[in-house]
Amino acid sequence: CDCNEHSQRCHFDMAVYLATGNASGAVCDGCQHNTMGRRCHLCKPFYYKDPSKDLRDPAVCRACDCDPEGSLDGGLCDAADDPARGLLAGQCRCKEHVRGPRCDRCKPGFFGLSAADPQGCQRCQCDPRGTVPDGSRCDPVSGECLCKRLVTGRSCEQCLPEHWALSHDLQGCRPC
Repeated sequence: CDCNEHSQRCHFDMAVYLATGNASGAVCDGCQHNTMGRRCHLCKPFYYKDPSKDLRDPAVCRACDCDPEGSLDGGLCDAADDPARGLLAGQCRCKEHVRGPRCDRCKPGFFGLSAADPQGCQRCQCDPRGTVPDGSRCDPVSGECLCKRLVTGRSCEQCLPEHWALSHDLQGCRPC
């Protein structure tokens, strides 16, 4: 049987024999080197086929390096190159509000990377009047907004004591 040098054992399966048009009924047993499949020709979940290696190479299947909190399916990566389907071996697939090759950072304007969040991160809640220009951004971990000089509050939503009129002007508030 042809197990691509990842197993020395196989068995005959009539269903496989019929499905292959009576070409082969061999099914490999005990695939090694993080391979699987009828001919040990696929990589196990959370592994991908290194396109630079021959299928028979013991190191052909490499571990995915995706952050399970920010990537889809708990850290699965593209198992093999497949340009027709837009797949790139080893590439992580990020949740909607996450970025980075490993899916380990919130996109600008989002914070709090979490496995429990189906979108990965929460939108920043910054008051545009009280935040510095490009005020949609906040601390990517805490969500705290970057306030103008005379503004305070987690969302930059209030004037400092003895100041008033939260607005879009440069200081954010006016002295009393």
